[in-house]
Amino acid sequence: MISVNSRPTLRLLTRRFLKLNRGRNLIAVLAIVMTAVMFTSAFTGVLSVLRSTMNQDMRTSMDSSHLAIQDLTKEQFEQIRDYEKIDRMGYTVFMSTAENAKLRDSGTEIRYADRNGASSYQCLPTVGNLPKKENEAAMSTITLDLLGVPHQLGSPVTLEFMLSGKKVTQTFSLSGYWEGDTLAQAQMIWVSERYCLKHVKTATEKAIALGDYEGDYNLSLWFRTPLFLEHYKEEIDQRYGVSDTQARMDIPPAYDKLFGEDGFPVGTVLLILAVIFLAGYLIIYNVFYISVKNDIQSYGLLKNAGTTGRQLRWIVRRQALVLAAVGIPIGLLTGWFVGRGMTPYLLTSELGGEKPQILISTNPWIFLGAALFSLGTVYTASLRPCKMVAKISPVEAVKLEEPSVKGKRKKTGKVTPVRMALGNMRRMWRKSVLVILSLTLPIFLLNCAYVVRESFDFDLYIDSFISSDFCVTGCSMNAKYSDFHAITPQFLEELEKREEVESVACVYETETMHDLDDNGYENLGRLMRKAKEENIIDGYQMEREQKFLESRQVISHVLGVSQGAFEKMEFLGEGCTWEEFQSGNYVIVNRQRDIPGNYYHPGDTVTVELGEGREGTYTVLAVGELAYDLDYPFAAGTYFDYSFYLPAQEYLKLGGNSGAMTAGIDVRDGTQRAFDRWLKAYTEENSSTELYVQSRMSIEKECEQFAGKYIMVLGLLCGVIFVIGVLNFFNTSAVSILTRKKELSLLEAVGMTKKQIRRMLMTEGSLYFLVSLLIADTVGLVLMKSVLMRTVGQTFFFVYTPSVTASLAAMPLLLLIAFGVPLYNYRKMCRETIVERIREE
Repeated sequence: MISVNSRPTLRLLTRRFLKLNRGRNLIAVLAIVMTAVMFTSAFTGVLSVLRSTMNQDMRTSMDSSHLAIQDLTKEQFEQIRDYEKIDRMGYTVFMSTAENAKLRDSGTEIRYADRNGASSYQCLPTVGNLPKKENEAAMSTITLDLLGVPHQLGSPVTLEFMLSGKKVTQTFSLSGYWEGDTLAQAQMIWVSERYCLKHVKTATEKAIALGDYEGDYNLSLWFRTPLFLEHYKEEIDQRYGVSDTQARMDIPPAYDKLFGEDGFPVGTVLLILAVIFLAGYLIIYNVFYISVKNDIQSYGLLKNAGTTGRQLRWIVRRQALVLAAVGIPIGLLTGWFVGRGMTPYLLTSELGGEKPQILISTNPWIFLGAALFSLGTVYTASLRPCKMVAKISPVEAVKLEEPSVKGKRKKTGKVTPVRMALGNMRRMWRKSVLVILSLTLPIFLLNCAYVVRESFDFDLYIDSFISSDFCVTGCSMNAKYSDFHAITPQFLEELEKREEVESVACVYETETMHDLDDNGYENLGRLMRKAKEENIIDGYQMEREQKFLESRQVISHVLGVSQGAFEKMEFLGEGCTWEEFQSGNYVIVNRQRDIPGNYYHPGDTVTVELGEGREGTYTVLAVGELAYDLDYPFAAGTYFDYSFYLPAQEYLKLGGNSGAMTAGIDVRDGTQRAFDRWLKAYTEENSSTELYVQSRMSIEKECEQFAGKYIMVLGLLCGVIFVIGVLNFFNTSAVSILTRKKELSLLEAVGMTKKQIRRMLMTEGSLYFLVSLLIADTVGLVLMKSVLMRTVGQTFFFVYTPSVTASLAAMPLLLLIAFGVPLYNYRKMCRETIVERIREE
């Protein structure tokens, strides 16, 4: 034998094999394109969503650093800045809050910041520079517009603020400005380091603990990688004892959400990539396997002529690479546009949150990763066909392409189309398994999409976050910048005039210091001892709680509750009626969540203070709490939450604030949309402070968007993989009919009609789909629960509801394909046979 060593000859053979299999190569290229599209769109969507949500979190939290440490003394700041693993750092020093009348609602802080510190707050001047001279200041365009200052460097800006308890008025020269962000929790005004440190006291732990934050340092840290932020946080805490002081150390939301316990869903993404890989593998493998089987005699002759197994493997692999070189670039480009198009639908943000700004990622790793995954799929799918040709012998090559059933055949009765179809499937069992798998996968995903849609209990989520049809409040995301008296009496009067309104649940709020009597003192001491024994509170927090106990004063909230709000309360133990409560002799206390026990119990007598001598003595009627959206929305200044609920009338009689904190509004059925339009128009035109409006309709829409992104992803995967499965079925059916041409002709010669042959082929096709449907609706249901509960099932309002309705509804389409594809291929074969006979004659 003469060994074929010429690379040009092998390339020529590769081209000829590709030319011989044009039809199947077209299917292979289409499969490669779809595989690349799925990989690219998945990477584009994931990275775009990550980029957009991280940008959103950085804007709302005003922090782009890896780790933020706040309320540091100068000594702590100087110690921590020497931590050797810091790659880059920035810092700010808090000076005061702007007291200008025009700035009170914007929560404007005055600080010094170095360049990295200003950058971490997303407040680095884009025009001009950070202040250097004592009389210079930099601020956002939002602050400039509120003050009526032109956007020109050097413009005078007069600020009013408090320093050491004294009001200061100072005029600064504008050194720089940047475009203001409406999502930011507060606006920043930067002053020079010299001015800041000259006019503020250096913060001490005692001063900060008493609420005097002038001169506190805030550190923004970056590390070489954000992968180990929890480790860095723990190490800094252990080394410098941050948690034992008043300082707060947090991983900013942008990275906490990404790498935290409930962060980036790595498992879900890996599962999607595995499904894409499996779908692409099934069809690409099938195409190459069929091509090799059909050309097996040619490969045997080449082996006989001296071509080595390695060279034959090279020919098959080169065919795969040529097809990949055609399909992958098309798939990468198309996939990026598909990913770009689906990103807005994936960006529902968190439920209840504002939809993030859409930032489409063009990271080169998207295309490199998708290309490598697609190429890896093609390479893996070609391994077995390569192994087959490498081991082929000339003798084996002349055998029939379709193997016969081994062993003795038993006569089991009348020959029917069903028996013949089953025999053909058994004879080609490897191909049958591949086809059934490729058809089972989209049916399984279709069931998953339907189950996801049916399993989200939107009412469960809505009822957890809003107890009325509409909720209006002056509370923002930050207590510092919230108006707890924004619901004016005039607004409540307007609500009473509206015909749509059925009831209004009002809650009034006053924060004060509660003087502990002997009973309250003993109960609090008992709760603290229990918290210490169970390691619920320790370190600085326990020291702070101990100081409250020793002073016999704790931070408390007195809440005035209307009848509508009272009816939405939940009670621990025995409840009470509104008639009892509104008598003016009783108070309801809130329950402790984390520690069993309470500081007051029903029957105890307690004095409730509103400050400035306004107080009243009441009997504790019950222990309960308001609905989530009506209660005080922020953490208390103490670990033990002291809230006292009084009837609204008694609260106002005692001298409480006339403006309510929150109003929950229930309207008549069918009037929600009309009332929503009026409410939005009224709050925009008549409110002197910003009011935040939330409705059941808006939350339901957010829920639908949240569920919709999962349904969309599953639907897209289902659609593409279904096309791949049908192509696989079409390819297998066509090759099977062509390779059995002689067998079918023989059956026709012995008396079997064309109608019977068509029935046999259609039966064979329907069996593929019915077996796939059976597997998807049995084994698939078991697998579905595991898959969904580990991904979307982590959402608390997901109640798994198994169903096969979707797959059963798709049966007409499946049967149409099962009958139509074999029928088309058989008729095509018949036409080609007639043409061949005419040519021969």
